[in-house]
Amino acid sequence: MLLFFRLLGFVSLLAAIGLVNVLAPSIAWENGPIENFQILLLLGGAVIAFRYQAASEVPAHVWYWRCGVLIWLFLAGRELGWGASLYPPTEFTSKGQPIYSSHLLPFIDAVHAALAILAVAMLAIAVRFRFWRLPGEIIRQRGVPWLEIVMIAIAAALSLAVDGSRTPLRFMVGAGYETFEEFAELAAYAFFAAAQVRIHTSLR
Repeated sequence: MLLFFRLLGFVSLLAAIGLVNVLAPSIAWENGPIENFQILLLLGGAVIAFRYQAASEVPAHVWYWRCGVLIWLFLAGRELGWGASLYPPTEFTSKGQPIYSSHLLPFIDAVHAALAILAVAMLAIAVRFRFWRLPGEIIRQRGVPWLEIVMIAIAAALSLAVDGSRTPLRFMVGAGYETFEEFAELAAYAFFAAAQVRIHTSLR
């Protein structure tokens, strides 16, 4: 599983660099193939974290993985625009690209309130079970996912570097900047999943 997620991450980065202006721009649109695969990966990460918590016996580990489930679901919800992409588009661009807006959702305020409550609950759980002790345990077991940490930082930086109208990298990438950004995000998620697997080997 670790090898699969690492390969997925590296392949996604290579695709971002090599296929950015080869593939049709629509592949990176909302509800397009890349974003749908991202959501499947994020939900898969939540399932894996749930399995880890079910197999854990140490209370701190159990609650750590339960918080992990919530983080994966948060990321999936963010990619779905908190449900906006499940509704009809609010408008279309001149190129036919659908636009979705979470600000127009009738329940968006409830979503924000729920996220705030979950954030406070996770903080309380972290304090209750002393999550700050876990890094030391991971280090002692030589399970720190250094490669994944570096690659997540690189992928996230590349994604953010084209997320603006005047960034140098966006000018270099050209019209395929959205494809570049989505592949970079996919790589970051893949390496995040790989990091989860690495950490699990130290918290058994």
